[in-house]
Amino acid sequence: MPRWIGLLAGMFAVVVVSPASAQWTRYELGRRLRTFEQTWDQTPDPQARARAAEKTIPATSQFFAFNLPEAGRTLDLARLALLSAKPASPEVLWAASLSLRPQSHLLDASTRELSYRLEPFYKPRTDQPEKVQLRLTLINDTLSRSLGTVDIDKLPLAGKVPLKDLKPGDYTLRMEILAGKTVLARGTQTLSLVDRLEDRLKTLHAELEKIPSEKRRCADGCTATQLHETLTELARGEFPETDYPASQLLTQAEECVKALRRGESALGQKKPGQFWLTIPDGKSTLPLRMLAPDAVKKGDPLPVVIALHGLGVTENMWFDAYGAGGIVRLCQERGWLLVAPRYAHTEMVNTLLDEVEKLYPIDRKKVFLVGHSMGAGQAIGYLSRHPEKYRAVAALGGGGGLRVSDGIKEAAVFIGVGTEDRLAVAGARALQRTLKNATIRMLAYQEYKGIDHLVVVQVALPEVFAFFDKQLKR
Repeated sequence: MPRWIGLLAGMFAVVVVSPASAQWTRYELGRRLRTFEQTWDQTPDPQARARAAEKTIPATSQFFAFNLPEAGRTLDLARLALLSAKPASPEVLWAASLSLRPQSHLLDASTRELSYRLEPFYKPRTDQPEKVQLRLTLINDTLSRSLGTVDIDKLPLAGKVPLKDLKPGDYTLRMEILAGKTVLARGTQTLSLVDRLEDRLKTLHAELEKIPSEKRRCADGCTATQLHETLTELARGEFPETDYPASQLLTQAEECVKALRRGESALGQKKPGQFWLTIPDGKSTLPLRMLAPDAVKKGDPLPVVIALHGLGVTENMWFDAYGAGGIVRLCQERGWLLVAPRYAHTEMVNTLLDEVEKLYPIDRKKVFLVGHSMGAGQAIGYLSRHPEKYRAVAALGGGGGLRVSDGIKEAAVFIGVGTEDRLAVAGARALQRTLKNATIRMLAYQEYKGIDHLVVVQVALPEVFAFFDKQLKR
C-alpha cells in the first residue's frame, strides 16, 4: 500500500473517533488556515508568495501526523512571511500563538456575560512581552461595540465581558492583542445570539417528531433535522470545524418545518444565497453546502459545479478555506450553482443532482467536477464510470486509477499539483500519462513550482475555471 494511502486511512480513523476535547483544536487550526489564505489573496507579490509557500510545506505532514497545533504554527509563520521578508519580532510571534476560546458560539439573547479563556494554541518560542493587552469587539452590519480591554498579566487568562442590550443575530467577535497602540495579532470568530434558544430548539425537535418519517425524507425534513443537531451541539458549547451563522440557520430550520406541515418546501424557490442543506441519500442522508448565485432568480437551468473535499475535512473547506472560499466567488461571477457534499460514494452524483434539481433547474449538459486530494481521486473515479455525464473534471493534489473506455476519449480533464506535494505529485504525473495515452479530447496539466498539497487549490482555481469556460464554448 502506498505510504500516502496509509496516512489518509489513519487520518480517517482519527477524524471518526475524534474526542470532543479535540473539537476546539480543529476549529482553531481551521481559523488560522482561513486567515493565511485571506492574507495570500491580499498579497499578490510573487516573491512574498514564494516565501510563504516554502514555509507551508511542513503543514501537510503535521496535519496527517495529527499535530494540529504545530500545523497552526507553520501556517502562522507562512502568513507572516507573506507580510514581510524580515523575520517577525518576538512580540508578534508570541501574540500569533494565542487562541481565544469563548464559552460558546451560540448563546441565548438574554445572556448578560460571555466567559472566555485566552491561552497559547501552540507553545511560543519566546517570552511574553511586557504591557500587552487583550481587546474584544463585537461587530455586525450595523454595530461595532467594544467589549473592553484587559491587561494580560499571565497565561492562561480567564475573563468575562458584558453582552447587555444586544439584539438577536449573528455577530463577529474580534480579538486583538495590543502593545500600546500597536496591534500584534488579530482574529475573528462568529458569535450568535438567539431569543428563547432552549425553547425554540425543543419546539423544533417536537414539531419534527410530529411529521411522519416518510414525509421527512425530503430536503426540507433532512435539512431541519441536521440543522437541529448542529445547533444543539453549538448550544452545548461544542465547536464544529468552522463558523456557523446559527441565528440564521435556526430560522431556516423552523421555516422548513412550517413548509413541511403545509405540504410545501421552504428551500429553492429562486432564492439566492449560501445554504447548509441535507438531502436523502438511499437509507442515509447527505449533508452539503450550496451556493445559489443571483442568477437563480431568473429560473433558467444553470451549470453546476460539484466540489469534492479531501479526507480529514468536510464540505466547509470549499466555502471557508481552499483559497478562502475562492470557488464561491468564481461560481457567483459566472452564475453557476456550486454544490459541495460531505462525502462521496459510487451513486452519490446521481442522487445529488436529482435532489438539487428539485430546488433549482440544472443544465445536465453543463456539469463540472472538481476535487482535491481524496476528492480528486473520487472525481476521476466518477469520470471513469460515467464520462458522458461531465462537461469537464479537475483533479487537484490527487488523481487515482482511471478505467479507459471509448467514452473517455470525449473527456476534458485538468490536473493540477504542486512540485512540493509529496503525497500526490507522482500520482498526478501517472494520471497525466494515462489520459494522454487514452487520447482524450482535452487535457491540461500544470505543476505549480514550490507549491505543496495545502496551497494547490487556492493557486489552481483561476486556471481550473478558465478551463471550464473553454468547455462551454465548444
